[in-house]
Amino acid sequence: MLCFKTCSFSGRSLCQAHLVQTSCRNKALAYLRKPQNSNAHLNLTTSRWTWCRAHDASSIMTSPQEVKELLSAEQLEDWTSCVSQLVDVGLTEEEAERALSRGFAWTSRAYWGLDKLNAPPDSEQVLDVLQYLEHQVGLTGAELVKVLKMFPEVLACSLETRVIPNVQRFEKDWFMKGTVLKGAIVRKPSLLGLSVDCSTVGSGACMGQCSKCWSAN
Repeated sequence: MLCFKTCSFSGRSLCQAHLVQTSCRNKALAYLRKPQNSNAHLNLTTSRWTWCRAHDASSIMTSPQEVKELLSAEQLEDWTSCVSQLVDVGLTEEEAERALSRGFAWTSRAYWGLDKLNAPPDSEQVLDVLQYLEHQVGLTGAELVKVLKMFPEVLACSLETRVIPNVQRFEKDWFMKGTVLKGAIVRKPSLLGLSVDCSTVGSGACMGQCSKCWSAN
């Protein structure tokens, strides 16, 4: 899907290759280069590229069964192992499969966007995340189940570069520890997946990654 608009200053049609934005102050022309992904379109209000939802939907599976049909024998074995790990912490088998499908960007990309698409579940990754949340953060069985249902994407988030640094930020900047820290994570598990902060980048303009932004959560 492409967005078209006529520039009131130049009279040129704004489309795929070159897009012109008129500045109210100096009438300068700013040429914006389109990302390589041909399904991006420009928000003419914010002058930022976003991704066509219609295209994204074509790559989204509708059920865990569809996901399993696309996995190789080795990947399916890893999938089964992941399901067992999630069942062990309190999810039903159906809940576990839904969590994996969404967490690894098969049935939803609301959080991952273009960062991850149809990633094979990794049993070692899932186990490491579960053990960290249970033994380091201190979530109980019921709390862990609630977190996984609300934010299954945490299963595919890197511990080293995302989850652990975020927990450390809660402790250092917000002085959250113990039950206060657990309470915050249980109430809003998506905090574990934040990775950008528009308020500290450049002019503070929105980067279009609100699902991962500290300023928007």
